[in-house]
Amino acid sequence: MPVAVGRTAVTWAKGKEAHFLFLFFEGTYLDGKVTISSEHTGFTWLNLSKTNLSKYFTRGILEGIKMYIKH
Repeated sequence: MPVAVGRTAVTWAKGKEAHFLFLFFEGTYLDGKVTISSEHTGFTWLNLSKTNLSKYFTRGILEGIKMYIKH
């Protein structure tokens, strides 16, 4: 079950608009190496309560993370 939701719209080439819905899930890291797909260039562990979230996130994702922290 999602723990938070975020959404945003982005206008791109020729005025077309794309809408995004973000569903946030909570998980627990146990151990081992984190593997990412070739679609990504890296990852960073963040302490959400001690990080300037605006440095890493914008719009819908930032909205969803703030919702998660609030509840």
